[in-house]
Amino acid sequence: MVSVVNLFVVRIAGAEPDDDHNYGHAKVEGLGAMFEGGFVFASGVFIVYEAVHKLIVGEESHDSVLGIVTMLPLLAITIATVQHLRKVAKETGSLVVRSDALHYTTDVWVNVGVLVSLVLVHLTGLPVIDSIVSIVIALSMLRASAHIVREGLDMLMDKALPTEVVAAVVYANSRMP
Repeated sequence: MVSVVNLFVVRIAGAEPDDDHNYGHAKVEGLGAMFEGGFVFASGVFIVYEAVHKLIVGEESHDSVLGIVTMLPLLAITIATVQHLRKVAKETGSLVVRSDALHYTTDVWVNVGVLVSLVLVHLTGLPVIDSIVSIVIALSMLRASAHIVREGLDMLMDKALPTEVVAAVVYANSRMP
């Protein structure tokens, strides 16, 4: 769903300036990044909630071997998706594509965490490992999503360039004939 929203965001952001938008539509990427960052943040909160609930209730994990076999191809597909999105983000400089790459990167870490948890639970018989790994991954998701929301907000609010960059541009312009 989030990737579909991003498709529309990228299309809108690429639209030429018009009578109502003299400078184009690129800032919609900031909104898209904030939406995606919010989605990843909410997912992280939900994972923490579920992991703590699982610890309190003492819920047992399901068949570890089936989970391991299922996770391997999903992990490979998600890693390929992240690599492609990072390449496109680097080529285009698109904040929303970079936030989509972040979204799928969190999916990679979730998948790796699930895989590690399944293996460790299978080897040790300690279901608590699943909750602990989930919480660690979720905290990482919360940190990364807050960063991408901040970048989107900075874009929308026209955050100033760092003072040293402005000084370097002014200096370079003053030396031009």
